[in-house]
Order: sequence, then C-alpha cells, then structure tokens
Amino acid sequence: MVEAAINEKSRKACLRGELKEYMRANKGITKSEINELREWVASGNSVYDNPYFYSDESGWPMDYISAMRFDEEICAHMEMENPLGASLSSDGDWDDEPF
Repeated sequence: MVEAAINEKSRKACLRGELKEYMRANKGITKSEINELREWVASGNSVYDNPYFYSDESGWPMDYISAMRFDEEICAHMEMENPLGASLSSDGDWDDEPF
C-alpha cells in the first residue's frame, strides 16, 4: 500500500514536470487553455495525450492543446456546414424506412 502511494506521488510529480516543461516550450497558450490543461494533468493525464484519442499525421497521439484546438476546428467546420441544425433529408421529413 505504501509503495503504491509512493508510485502515485512519483507519477504525479512526473506529470507536473511535463506540464511545466510543456508550458515553457509553448508560449502561445491562452489562459483558458492553461486552466483546462492543468485540470487534465491534475486528473492524472499527460499533456502529451488527449481525451479525444486524436492522433497526428505520424500516428502518435496529439498533445492535449493541439487536440483541443483541432476539436474546436472540427466543431466550427460542422457548424458552418450545417448552421441551423437542418435535418439530413432534403425536404425536412424523416423517412421511417430502414437504410
């Protein structure tokens, strides 16, 4: 039990170190992004991972901020494509027929 607590403290210290290093290296982060990133790390997650399971072009997981920004871009694009939440059918009536 004591060993598990020590390992958990060590892991959290490592995650906090990653956070400090990441914030030093990435100066363009907004205050709201910093707050979200701190919550993410405080929950036991790495800054180099994300809750969306997004990966970059090389297949590696995106860091938290990059994934968050990417997700916002996707949502903005979807809103532009469908600004009024229009239905998928052209006449607005849902078809009860199975696909």
